Amino acid sequence: MPGLYIITGSNGAGKSTVGYTYFPEHITSIFDGDKLYLETKSRLWKDGIKVQKELNIRSSDFVEKEFLRLAEAALKNKTDFAYEGHFSKDESWNIVNMFKEAGYSLHLVFFCLNSPELSSNRVLIRAKEGGHFVDALTLRENFFGNLEQLNKRFRLFDTIFILDTSTMEHMQFMIINTGTVQESIAADQLPEWFHKTLPDLVALI
Repeated sequence: MPGLYIITGSNGAGKSTVGYTYFPEHITSIFDGDKLYLETKSRLWKDGIKVQKELNIRSSDFVEKEFLRLAEAALKNKTDFAYEGHFSKDESWNIVNMFKEAGYSLHLVFFCLNSPELSSNRVLIRAKEGGHFVDALTLRENFFGNLEQLNKRFRLFDTIFILDTSTMEHMQFMIINTGTVQESIAADQLPEWFHKTLPDLVALI
């Protein structure tokens, strides 16, 4: 059975830098929309497009089309597909449902941070180093929206790894296998924000 492998979580949580280490070794290619977006903007700039609004629109359009092309190719060929992204809105789940309906196993790695302020600080540091910037509104929508959607849709997945990457040493909060907790720290050791934003997962313990 082919698998869909997804990395999601807060902006600045380390999805691009260490997310792949939590996937099986045979998953060697992961679609990174943020990286492709920056590469596309750079290419278009060199091609002579200097208006930021047009750069943003054309880069976003290219990333979306390339993502759909690769996803459709994977579905057609029944091959594994892996990507990182955000799922803060209901429409973000359309592609996940497509793979589910096609008979794929679904696997999620979710990187948490302990506050939107930490997420913002990391994004600012990343942007200063030439990385992808995220505006404050989008950052908060992703921070809370991803958690809300995870709490609502976790039963879609065959496996879920939930990790806190707020510090250099990552803390594994929970592993869920087909809707059942396989491993978890004790409920009273989970932070308050986890209880508030992921109550249905806490109830599984």
